[in-house]
Amino acid sequence: MGSVLEVLSKRLDIALGVEPEPTVESVLAESAKHGVLRGSAYTVFEKWRVYIKTVTKELAEKFNLSLNEVETLRKFDKDLTSLLDKAEKQTIERLGVLQEALKKDFIEMRRKNTTVYICAYNICTKVNMNRNGHLIVALPLHGASVLSHFPNILKLSKGELEAFQIGWRASDETYMLSRPKLVTTQPWQLFAWASVRPGRMRLALEYVHLTARGVSLRVTAVAASQREQWSKKEAQRLILEAVKRGEYRALLTWYLGDGVAGMSNKILALSIKTYSATELGGRHYERSSILYFNYDESRELARKIIFSAPQSMRDMLDLLHAKKWLFLKSVANSVKKNPFYITIRGVKMRLHDAKTLQAVFYTLDEEKAWQILNVLKPYAKLGKDRNYYVVRITWKGLRELIKEDPDLEKAILRFLNSRNSTASKRILSQLNPLF
Repeated sequence: MGSVLEVLSKRLDIALGVEPEPTVESVLAESAKHGVLRGSAYTVFEKWRVYIKTVTKELAEKFNLSLNEVETLRKFDKDLTSLLDKAEKQTIERLGVLQEALKKDFIEMRRKNTTVYICAYNICTKVNMNRNGHLIVALPLHGASVLSHFPNILKLSKGELEAFQIGWRASDETYMLSRPKLVTTQPWQLFAWASVRPGRMRLALEYVHLTARGVSLRVTAVAASQREQWSKKEAQRLILEAVKRGEYRALLTWYLGDGVAGMSNKILALSIKTYSATELGGRHYERSSILYFNYDESRELARKIIFSAPQSMRDMLDLLHAKKWLFLKSVANSVKKNPFYITIRGVKMRLHDAKTLQAVFYTLDEEKAWQILNVLKPYAKLGKDRNYYVVRITWKGLRELIKEDPDLEKAILRFLNSRNSTASKRILSQLNPLF
């Protein structure tokens, strides 16, 4: 319990800290890089307001919308902004009460199943642990909701919209009283989902999350004028059948929901809710809910997904600075780098220069991994990456090995000089004085 209170105290300090005022450029860059907007309680709401105002203005200006659709979009902006205003005041007040109570040790703690409640003056935070072992701290809010309307900015027919609705249903979309529902902390995702669920929409801000990097907002949207047509399992089955026919539209919105973006080696990965998704190809590792595709599969699949989308949707996702969409485009346009191998004490190892320089050796054979480790002692370490055993030598170890093998020095310099990346140039500038 003590460690939970320490985590809460640190996160409250961050949440009530002082930050620079957000700019349009910084907010859009954060959306593109992280998807989620985070900050102190004094800036995160303003980040959302800046984002909403910017994208609705650009959608109104750059899309061929009628005057009525433009007015509807502006009303959506106004309604969502009023929701943020309501929640902002409540959030700051509640966080202040909790912080003061924590300093005075005037709190009550209770546990219910896997949830710990930390309360003061009838204000409670909920603390859970996710599957990665990280604490999720959520502060409930009350009465922050609004009824709005989102126009059909994509100009798609009902049948065309359904293809993309199926993808969201296969991933993040759930339902409330038979109405389609999305819960998200990413503003680009809210707009992307609303664009294929146009019509009356109930918006609510029921929780804020206190993370190690600041406050994030959890927005719930319910498509009030539509009914959910598919179960999650049925939606996934329909997508798999469509892919077999060469139709990838629904796979785009499935990826926008469950796609795993930001992997440094430019491969696509999909968080799967059912093992039937492995019919898409790729690899599914034991005890993992992630479906991985290799480089060639990823690039080909990314291109098929992108070109399946109508131009209006591509333009919208660009405008939204949608993280997963931008990553999808980077995979489609990526250029494969040939692996570079060096030999150390008779062991053929691959060089990597992602953040720093290191040499690695992969094997599925545990006994062989230990044999290689013994050959490379004391400079190597043994680890595991999914099903593979990885023998790894960091730059610190490579620097020592260079002293006993001049050819290794030449090979490393050749490798770095052949890479035209910011990381390799930075590493090379650090290495030259040592050589």
